Order: sequence, then C-alpha cells, then structure tokens
Amino acid sequence: MKNNNVIINVLDFNSIAKQPDLIKKLRKLTLNRYSGMNYELTSLNKMAKKRKVNCRIIVASINDEMVGWALLSREPSDFIFPTGQYYEPICGFLFQIFTNLNHRKKGIATEIIKIARRLSGPYKLCVCPWNYSSDKFYEKFKYKFKIL
Repeated sequence: MKNNNVIINVLDFNSIAKQPDLIKKLRKLTLNRYSGMNYELTSLNKMAKKRKVNCRIIVASINDEMVGWALLSREPSDFIFPTGQYYEPICGFLFQIFTNLNHRKKGIATEIIKIARRLSGPYKLCVCPWNYSSDKFYEKFKYKFKIL
C-alpha cells in the first residue's frame, strides 16, 4: 500500500448499529446523503433492531481520521441501483466502497477490496459503479466481481 499510516478495521454491523455516532461519521464521509451506501445503512440499521444482520463494515483510518469505508452485506436490498436492478444475497456479497476525495490514489480502496475479497470467501463481490471513475476503478478487479 502507498500509505503506511492507514489502519483498516473490520467491524460487525450489529455492534455498529448500537453506535449512532459512528453511523453518522460513515454517512458524513460519503459524498451524497442519498447514496446507496447511506440507503443501505438505514435499511441495515432497521433490520439490526429486529434481528442479527449478516453485514460487516470495513473502515480505513489515518491518524484516527476515517478516510474510507466499505459495506459488505449478505442481506437483501430493495435499493434500485443505477442499472435498475436489485441485489439479492444469492448473488454473493453486496460490496460498496467510498474513499475520501483527499485520500484517493493511495491504495486505500485496493486494500479494502483485498480484505473484502478474503472475507467473502467463495462468494462473489457484487458492485454497481456509480460513475465513470468508479467503473474504471472496479474494472481493474473485473475478474473478481459480478457487476449488477
């Protein structure tokens, strides 16, 4: 990785659901408050109040500042992705990632993907690029992903 100061932690969503301040930080880190990631946070949070959810959050930090995070979920989603499709757990793990604009091109997202790949075991990582930049980034890993 290009930046040795990055610390990456994998957190169980069920413990995160009990930490509203952490959820607020995750939401704030994304560019769009109506993003798929924020939508999934809301949905997963509602589910976690009723039952244990199968989801992990991967968080990247530099000097105690959150600079990126990813969602790795095996829960169904009713979010309509830009492709017009829904995600179903039978496809694999829903994987969404965001890195702070000031910390891109440092290998952070690539490290998060490597961790997500290990955590997903034999399942595919299912992604849906949001724009040309993310599509271009995910293209490097195409052999590992099913694009929704």
